[in-house]
Amino acid sequence: MSIITIREGVTFRDDAARSFRRLEAEVGPIPCNSTFRDPELQRRMHEASLAYENGTGPYPGHSYAAAPEDSEHCKGLAFDANRAYSIRPAAWRHGWRWVTRANEEHHLEYKPNLDQYYNDPDPEEEMNADQERKLNQLGQAVDDLSENVELIRAALLNGTPADLSKPAFTQVVEGVGEIRTRVRGGKEAVDMPQDILGQIEGARADLADATTELKAVLAQLTPRA
Repeated sequence: MSIITIREGVTFRDDAARSFRRLEAEVGPIPCNSTFRDPELQRRMHEASLAYENGTGPYPGHSYAAAPEDSEHCKGLAFDANRAYSIRPAAWRHGWRWVTRANEEHHLEYKPNLDQYYNDPDPEEEMNADQERKLNQLGQAVDDLSENVELIRAALLNGTPADLSKPAFTQVVEGVGEIRTRVRGGKEAVDMPQDILGQIEGARADLADATTELKAVLAQLTPRA
């Protein structure tokens, strides 16, 4: 088992992280006050809570904290959240249970054997698969566009010195290169797929303009009968 950070301040053991994402997919975002804790932090919290209960220390700003060896927070299997009580019916089905003190209604612990959806897909993995599909579509669109550039350039030149194509096609080739770089950037490239598709359409328009321009240049070079 490994520790996974879902977002800043929300970290769990990997199976608990998958369950938490499935739970959020059902009930919406769950702002957490605490999830995974470093054992040293847990030790300090434990000692402070004991001192408060024994009357030898001030209120520590949090409820009772277990010793590190007994803490589900240190295992990445617990979260504290103000919404914990209101989402309890859904949380219960996802394996998150209230198993501690009476004043700990904000605290839920993950029990994998009680998770009814344990074998269901991770919403994050599904999103990545969708991103990969979109990325492949964008990549194919760029490849098709690039191939069209080369085919049209070759067909129009047909023995004409290659430098004649440079003024007409420079903007197109540079535009295709920029799009290809974005697409190769990985899944981040599909955060704004419409933006990239807009670039592709713009490059196609530039290609049409370049084709017209090159045809006009070639027509002027063709000897008249």
